[in-house]
Parts: sequence; C-alpha cells; structure tokens
Amino acid sequence: RGKSKNQKAAEKRAEKRGDYPQAGELYRMISYDDKALEMYMRAGCHREVAFLYEQDKKWAEAAEYYEKSGNLEKAAVMCQKQESYVKAGELLVRAKRLQSAAEMFERGESYKLAAELYEQTGFPQKAAACYEKMGQPAQAAERYKQCYFQEKSKWRDAAHTGNEMDSSRVNGYARQAGRLYLEAGQYQKAATVLTAAGFDTEAADALMLAGNDRKAAEIYYDKKLYLKAAQAYEKGGEHQKSCQIQGEMQLENGNRLEAAQCFEMAGNLRQAAEVYEQLGNGKKAGEIYLQS
Repeated sequence: RGKSKNQKAAEKRAEKRGDYPQAGELYRMISYDDKALEMYMRAGCHREVAFLYEQDKKWAEAAEYYEKSGNLEKAAVMCQKQESYVKAGELLVRAKRLQSAAEMFERGESYKLAAELYEQTGFPQKAAACYEKMGQPAQAAERYKQCYFQEKSKWRDAAHTGNEMDSSRVNGYARQAGRLYLEAGQYQKAATVLTAAGFDTEAADALMLAGNDRKAAEIYYDKKLYLKAAQAYEKGGEHQKSCQIQGEMQLENGNRLEAAQCFEMAGNLRQAAEVYEQLGNGKKAGEIYLQS
C-alpha cells in the first residue's frame, strides 16, 4: 500500500512538471489506463496510445495511432480486425507490402486494385480470378493464358532435367482461359489456347462458334467424332463431304442401303455402285457405274 501511495505521488509529480511520457508510464504500471492514455496523448506518444487502444480492443483508434506512429503494418492488422480491408490494403501499399495489400483489396472486393497488384507481384492467376469476379472474362482469360504458357515453359525445362510437374494443373490454366474466352465471345482465341493444351474436341467446338466449320470438321473426324464432323461439314456448306461421312457411318452400322444413298449424294459413285451391287441391286449398280 505504501508503494502504491509513493507511485501515485511520483505520477503526480511527473505530470506537474510536464513529463507526460514518464507520467503515462507510471500510470500504466498501476493500471490507470485512462490516465495513462491522457498523458501519452499530451506527449504525442502515438505508439503507446495505439498499444493501449489495442489492449482495449478499440481497433479503429489503435489503427489511427499506429499509422501516426509510422507502424503501417501494425495499423493494417488493426484495420483487418475490424474488417476494413481496403484501408488495410492502402496502408500495406504505403508499407511496400504489395502482395499482402493485394490480398486485402481482394477481401475488400476492390478487385481492380487487387488484380493490378497481383500482376505487379507475379501472380497472374490471382489477377485472373479478380478479373473474373469483376465480370471481365476476356481480361481473366488473358491472364490464365499467360499462366498456361509460363507454366508450360517451366514444365518443358523440368522434363529436360528429369523433374516432374503436375501437367493437369498446367493444362487447367488453358482450360480456364478457353472457358472465359468463350464466355467473352472470343471463339478463335479460345480455340487457339485449347489446341495448344491438346483439348482438341473443345477447340473444335470453339471453331464451330467462330465459323471455322471446315477446320472443326477435320478435328472431329480425326477424333472419330463422325456425326459431329458430318454436321460441321454440312454447316459449312460442304454437303458432299457430309454425305460421305454419313455413308461411312451407315455402312459401319450395317445400313447398306442408306450408306449407298449417302455415297451417291456425296458423288462417290464407285463406292455407291459397289454397295448397291452387294445388296443385289445390279440394275442400280450398273446405272451408277455408267455415270462414273
């Protein structure tokens, strides 16, 4: 009790002579936090004021005084505690902590700022996710395409050194880029990146949307997707090629009459005649042989 009286006297003396930092420290030691806060404020001891506010879980006030003290990262932590993520991001930019700032901007749904900082710090995939959240699929697709080609280069280098990389993750970026290009209506770009990653069927679908029906048909045919190939040739105005493929399909399924008719429409008269002959229709076969 005597010691407490002596401390109180010391605090008052320090306060009276204007030694506010010392008075604040003495008041804090005996848990007179309100009085300590008053003394620290008078002295301009921002760090100590911030600490007391933090101890009292007054995050906004703590953030303000940590910022005044120059401890921007600590101020950002206080902002994060009160879910003021954009303010936290702004403080972290000033502190040159750009990746952490980007994360705060993203949490605060300030996606454009987040995307720009992610790109500056070498995280195009995170920038892509932000552009997608902003409803800008073409911008997002460009970043995913960038990720794909960057990772593909690393993948090749790793293969040369005998190391392994997850190809599904690498190709996943291409698939994401393709999906978003399609969403943006940029069908040719979608086809290009999907082809690069070996997603040939998806690339052909994109080529159909782009109006490149012949190229799509060729891919479908190579992939043994004959019905799609026939439809693509038909859509592109190449009726005879469509009929030829339909004839091959009918023949494969044992429908020889339908096959012969398709070959005839395709202008493949020799094959049509051969099938008619197999069906026992020598007259029709002879007529077509004469035409050929």
